[in-house]
Amino acid sequence: GRTTRWTNAQEAIGAISDGARVFIVGDAMTPNHLLEAIVAAKDQWNRLEIVLPGMGRRIPLLRHAGNPFHFVSTQAGSLFDELWGTGTVDVLPCRLSDHQQLCTPEGPLPCDVAVVQVSPPGPEGMVSLGMSVGVPLAVTLTAPLVIAQVNAAVPYVFGAGEIPVEDFDYLVVQDEPFRDRPSTAELDTTSARIAERAATMISDGATIQFGTGVMPDAILRQLW
Repeated sequence: GRTTRWTNAQEAIGAISDGARVFIVGDAMTPNHLLEAIVAAKDQWNRLEIVLPGMGRRIPLLRHAGNPFHFVSTQAGSLFDELWGTGTVDVLPCRLSDHQQLCTPEGPLPCDVAVVQVSPPGPEGMVSLGMSVGVPLAVTLTAPLVIAQVNAAVPYVFGAGEIPVEDFDYLVVQDEPFRDRPSTAELDTTSARIAERAATMISDGATIQFGTGVMPDAILRQLW
């Protein structure tokens, strides 16, 4: 069993060993307070491998690529534009349905550490992974070291993302607002024309399945 400690970010991050592979949950659920602590403590490691599936915005660790942070992503996105060719980032393409087992002991990227963000405990002594469950759930349940930022802004969502407090090694209380991606993105001329053309093909009353990204958002804006 684990010995759960409510502590500060410095103590929690100090438990990460040199050479570890560290999963960090992304986008709106990114635990920014813990990431700032990791950057502040960067000199304690020679190398950390940082797994960032689903991370769509820049984080402070990227400013220290190679010293000591090396990155693995499942998306070759613009997040890493300045790092291509530097040997500090690798891409492991995979389907969204594969993300659940990606960082577990049976997956291709078994992680030593999971760094996530959760809600405050509910009346049953459980916390919730909030708005991001599909990617971080399995690694949170299987990583040898699990560190969570407890943020009152995280909604308590019932279901698979409910986890007992005792399943975490370190819990760090730090409230902060969500820092999500901008609601709109700049489109180049070609992408804007594609969105306009695609929107004309959607008939009135249609049922639409859409994914994440600039193009789906642009097409939906054409339908307003």
